Amino acid sequence: MWYAALLWTLHPRVALMAGGPALVTLAAAMAAGWSWSQAGLWAVFVAVAVAAISRRYRILTLTDHGFVLLESSSLRQVAREVVGDLPADVDVRKIGGNLITSEWSVDGETYTVTKRAEKELEQMMAHHRNR
Repeated sequence: MWYAALLWTLHPRVALMAGGPALVTLAAAMAAGWSWSQAGLWAVFVAVAVAAISRRYRILTLTDHGFVLLESSSLRQVAREVVGDLPADVDVRKIGGNLITSEWSVDGETYTVTKRAEKELEQMMAHHRNR
């Protein structure tokens, strides 16, 4: 039996990637004569948009041979390439969450998953433990 769950994480340099365009937006808006509140609002909007597109999507699968981590596309959510096989004793565990998503640690990296994917991960871990 195969299991798969979609995970995502922000790029490690998301603060730099989002902060730069936000500052440029703020400076351009201020130079154009906008008020601080208008310029600040647009700078925040730009920072949030850049952070959203900097997500890295992964698919964690449990095959007959163990865990495999795949790179996923962001739009169609299909696997594009194999990131690698994970060791047999890989640490996969839930570390937090809220009403909409939960946080999981997979081999030391923190990923966010939807509640639907959380159920898949829990089934995956139960099946892995019962091997």
